[in-house]
Amino acid sequence: MEESRGVRSGLRSAFLISTLPFQRASALKSRISWKGKLPGFSSSVVVLSKKKAVTTKSNAKVSPSLSPAFTDCNGFGKGPAGGKGEKILMWFRADLRLHDHPALKYVEEHASSVLPLFTFDPRQFGKTSFGFAKTGRYRAEFLIEAVDQLRKRLRDIGSDLIIREGKPEEVIVNLCKQNGIRKVVYHREVCFEEQEVEQKLQKALETGRIEHKAMWSNTLYDVEDLPFAVEKMPDVYSKFRDMVQDKGQIREPLPAPKKLPRTIDCESGRLPTLSDLGLGSEAPRKLKTERFTGGEIDAMGRLERYIAEAKRNSGTASSHLGADFSCKISPWLALGCVSPRRIHQELKKRNVVPEISKSTTYFELVWRDFFRFITLKYGASRLRTGATSAAGSRAQALTSSGIKEQMMSAAR
Repeated sequence: MEESRGVRSGLRSAFLISTLPFQRASALKSRISWKGKLPGFSSSVVVLSKKKAVTTKSNAKVSPSLSPAFTDCNGFGKGPAGGKGEKILMWFRADLRLHDHPALKYVEEHASSVLPLFTFDPRQFGKTSFGFAKTGRYRAEFLIEAVDQLRKRLRDIGSDLIIREGKPEEVIVNLCKQNGIRKVVYHREVCFEEQEVEQKLQKALETGRIEHKAMWSNTLYDVEDLPFAVEKMPDVYSKFRDMVQDKGQIREPLPAPKKLPRTIDCESGRLPTLSDLGLGSEAPRKLKTERFTGGEIDAMGRLERYIAEAKRNSGTASSHLGADFSCKISPWLALGCVSPRRIHQELKKRNVVPEISKSTTYFELVWRDFFRFITLKYGASRLRTGATSAAGSRAQALTSSGIKEQMMSAAR
């Protein structure tokens, strides 16, 4: 009977405090605690606490939580998506998809609000030291389509994609300062220029006392699931393949989120055109090959057609099938419109081949992993020693070609 009265008292206190303004409720919360469980209430309403409990007249120890309506968090102080209520900037790079996206999963679990961002870095649309365009018109058009499709996909689940032109290390820091964001999440890349941008960004964020979290993605085998440390990986593909096949693990791809935390109010930005990127007018359409459109939806469509073609050809998932004798998944893989693990899962789920680990597609995905990891292994040493000058790089390239006269000219 005494405990029953204590429970009723606890329920009344919980109701009263949950309807108070935030400041008054916070003051009362520190004075009352509950040891036990209120029947019919979830943890989002009642917090179990052992700190400085006081005994009420009814001998009940009560500590109701603040109402979610006033605090925008559940009873454990976490955000609506189950995290800690952080404001996070999600920087999209070569991961232009929603499925199998570890960084998005982190945002889903830890953010109370999010600012999804893609930046068109002008350095990617300039010239190399040899005078060649870094990004041609067809590739740029494919990228624009992929970014546009990602924005539509995010809007379909109630979010958005903020688009900017500029250097990420400048754009991201400015957006964080303008919107009070204290954490930036993104996926790591392996090539020198991308890692150089990461270093500059990290330095700028640390100066502004903004946290950053770099995560791994875009490989069949996760870096944490390799049977060796990256710096000790084999330098020969066949050894690498045998070791990951024998001892490595392939994770199940993550599902695409159905909803993301609230999008931070910010100007969405305009999708640039080829002219905006300094690549002239729209790309001509006189190609005789199959027309590829960038984006996650088109990537999954291409995968579906490839699986159908493989099944029609005696169930051999060969890379020599499909449009122009190739699976033609590479353009979408390069921009992260589809993940290697999703490709592997679909081939396995559809029983395209009797044993997926003996299929050509599997071997080529492992080849791709090998090149990414070996680039990570040796690219890090280049970052430590610093970038060589354009003239020095040109001279080194010419030296390897054995063109001594041109080498001497480049050195001058």
